[in-house]
Amino acid sequence: MTHPDTKHMHELVEQQTGYRVSVDLISGIHEHAQMISARPANPVHMTGEVAGQVAGQVSDELRRILAILRKEMSRQAIQAALALRGCENFEARYLKPALEADLVERTIPAKPNSRLQKYRLTEKGRELVGKTVSQ
Repeated sequence: MTHPDTKHMHELVEQQTGYRVSVDLISGIHEHAQMISARPANPVHMTGEVAGQVAGQVSDELRRILAILRKEMSRQAIQAALALRGCENFEARYLKPALEADLVERTIPAKPNSRLQKYRLTEKGRELVGKTVSQ
């Protein structure tokens, strides 16, 4: 069954990433996201995780966000591309660690809650993506 927001999600992902995504893929993403959101949250102490990342250990969550963030993208577009529905989960496990590790930056740093806010890779993030691709 196709989720009612499938067309909207399809357009949002294509607009923000430049990638064409099939409606079947978006439907599958919704099903996968429902399964993920049913799992209990796993509290993680972010300071230790960020310290590990600096030492070269990048979490699966950061790998996922780095893999899709090729140009400036809104929070909603990043969440859609990652098939994540919960804002709190996305912020705690993906966005905040990426910002703290200086892999991702805000396009409007002075206004973190702006409705026009987008995110992009930092130089450090681009270098890490380059190393990952070359390996």
